[in-house]
Amino acid sequence: SSFLIRIKKRAIKNFSWKSSASLSNLTELAYWFYIYDNETDALRVCEFLSQFQFAGNFNLWTWIELSLALQSRLYRRSDRLKESANCMSRIRSAGFEKTRLEGTLFKNYEKNIQFAIKENNKTGIRAWSFALLTELCVLIELGGHGKYPVDTLEARFSQTLGTLRKLMRA
Repeated sequence: SSFLIRIKKRAIKNFSWKSSASLSNLTELAYWFYIYDNETDALRVCEFLSQFQFAGNFNLWTWIELSLALQSRLYRRSDRLKESANCMSRIRSAGFEKTRLEGTLFKNYEKNIQFAIKENNKTGIRAWSFALLTELCVLIELGGHGKYPVDTLEARFSQTLGTLRKLMRA
């Protein structure tokens, strides 16, 4: 689609490992490939991003963390459990697991989606649904939380994925 072509161009143009925008664009590309049912290309982008070495810059690491979660999900789906575990150990080693599992981002994204729905803001719905999908992926791969068990998160992930696919077809 023309949308994916634009996302690809933005992700590749002037790529730099030191740029949060570059890492964000590539991570978004991986998720959009996934949304468009292109798991092979999604995994290729994630594997490329997994070369990033965390050096304490949270703004850069956030995007890699989201990419590693998708990579782990794709590995698990193809029974590559050792590779999936390696992705998750990298996420855990960065030390942001506790913050993620508190669910603050998850709750904020859901509120923003509801607000965008009330405003009939389709761009906002898509943007916040995309953010929610990425956050749900991380939470699922981390094994959920007391308030957010994996089965509940997985159901919400499937619902959000369906919403995004429907929005992109419209």
